Amino acid sequence: MKIKKDKFKFSFSFNMRYWIVTLCLLFSVSLNMIGNNDHKAYTYQSFAARDFSNWPYIIETLEKEAAANPKNCAATLEIMNYYYGYIGHLLDVNNKKAADVWCKKAKKTYQALGQEYSNNADMVAYGSIITAFEIAISPVKAPLLAHSMFVGAKKSLQLDPNSIMGNLSYANFLYFFPEALGGDKSKALQHYMKVYNYFQGHPDIASQDWKYLFILSTLGVVNEKLGDIDNAKAWHKKALEVKPDFVFVKDVLVPRVNNK
Repeated sequence: MKIKKDKFKFSFSFNMRYWIVTLCLLFSVSLNMIGNNDHKAYTYQSFAARDFSNWPYIIETLEKEAAANPKNCAATLEIMNYYYGYIGHLLDVNNKKAADVWCKKAKKTYQALGQEYSNNADMVAYGSIITAFEIAISPVKAPLLAHSMFVGAKKSLQLDPNSIMGNLSYANFLYFFPEALGGDKSKALQHYMKVYNYFQGHPDIASQDWKYLFILSTLGVVNEKLGDIDNAKAWHKKALEVKPDFVFVKDVLVPRVNNK
């Protein structure tokens, strides 16, 4: 009996190792496919599903590629784009500890690769957004950092009034800051609408950019905050027409406005 038991243990152990190795290989292949071929489509789908589990891998993969070609502004912008989405998600689920870790990574990447493009409106806006994240993570820093965040957002719009990130950065400032410090939710709505209008004019980009889904849900939230429940519901409806499986809208925002 002892021999049979040992054989069973060996067989069980071997089979477990086999499946663990196999699953790891499959997971690795899957991630490589995401990182190298279709990360835009993947992040669009995963943003709708509220599944950010592979975003860190995508960021790290793109950073390695950008490090090999540090003069590629578009590559750096794409990295910052995913930092923006991922850190925003961590803050949304109130994981400030992880958000702080990733914000520091984003800042390091921006300082290494992004500051060279001081005349690129979107890049300047990302600098402002990183500062905004620092404030969100540690609000006591607001008196020290708010001015530079505001200046960065304004500079981005001066460089390009139609900049997506410039309008997002400035709209976020207007939305989240109190009126006494320059906040204005009605004015924020105008800048969020500029982002929406850009995507409406570029449907090919909108269909693969997670920020299009983000702006649809945001416009619903802002209208709700302004007390315009009918418009909030209209934006939620539009978001679900674009992406019927948009989890955050379907499971969180729609039930919330329906209770008002």
